[in-house]
Amino acid sequence: MTAPLAAGRPRFSVVVPVFNKAPFLPVVVQSLAAAVRTYGDAELIVVDHCSTDGSSEILTSASPGPEVLVSSARGTIAAARNEGAALASGSHLCFVDADCVVPSDYLERVTEVLGTIPAEAVGCKVTLPPGTPWVTEVWDRIHASAQDGYRPWLCGANLTLGRTLFESVGGFDETLETQEDVELCVRLREAGCRLWESHRLAVTHLDNPESLKGFWRKEAWRARGAFGVRGFWKASRPTLAMYLHVALIGLGLGQLVAAPWLGTIRFLTLLLLWFAVPIGSVVYRSWRNRKVYRPFCAIALYQTYYLARLAALVRRLLTGPRPEGRPSGGLEQK
Repeated sequence: MTAPLAAGRPRFSVVVPVFNKAPFLPVVVQSLAAAVRTYGDAELIVVDHCSTDGSSEILTSASPGPEVLVSSARGTIAAARNEGAALASGSHLCFVDADCVVPSDYLERVTEVLGTIPAEAVGCKVTLPPGTPWVTEVWDRIHASAQDGYRPWLCGANLTLGRTLFESVGGFDETLETQEDVELCVRLREAGCRLWESHRLAVTHLDNPESLKGFWRKEAWRARGAFGVRGFWKASRPTLAMYLHVALIGLGLGQLVAAPWLGTIRFLTLLLLWFAVPIGSVVYRSWRNRKVYRPFCAIALYQTYYLARLAALVRRLLTGPRPEGRPSGGLEQK
């Protein structure tokens, strides 16, 4: 483990993987270039891996643009991040996704947190822009933590750590379709590292699901990666809740067919068992947050979440991980 930074400033290499993010790139690249210029001792490295929507043309014509722009055919977002890290000259790597806008003093904030907090990796959960669709806004509100603190993992869309440390643990796992940030954090903790979330480092995430269908697709994609993380499919709280959810639905369907009581009671029992785990999840989140926020919307989202995870698990058991590591529909970056 390392102590907080001594006097002096680190040199940052900001690594940005890109896959089909054309609608967001102009504002994102502008914000990242401004942050690099404001800080001074930093470089912007962008890895475009096989975009087909004009992203590469936008990156090429950006002014100011990245100091390093690479076109790569390597498949996963983890591979793109690793390739960018291999080209870095900085002492610290800042991983930022291509749909995240950073403040102009972002790197100064990172330096401040690194210099004052005893942690080896720092970052923050992404925040949402005004007018975000309800599916994303509700999900974010019921899961957001209001306090800074040590975390079991940090989001790869907004993560900073020392380059030597990153290399020593082997970088991101390129075989994972997604959740490579969770898996990296598992190895960092096993190496004795501390992970700190600071809201001073918040960035704004632009590409968010706009409907329950979009939410389903994104959570199913994330779950396919999660089930590839060592031990995650057996022991995580969401996975255990998913197993319970499936068991209760099976019980409800069984009693609907075989129970001796009236049909109305059987239907109501099925309904209760079908929604028991989503309702319990919302109650738990409300207790953790000390407030209730749009509970019926939250229940609908948890219902969708657990069923998406179940679909992902079945798919993984039947077909294995996606060989290219790319989500359908371009939902590659979180």
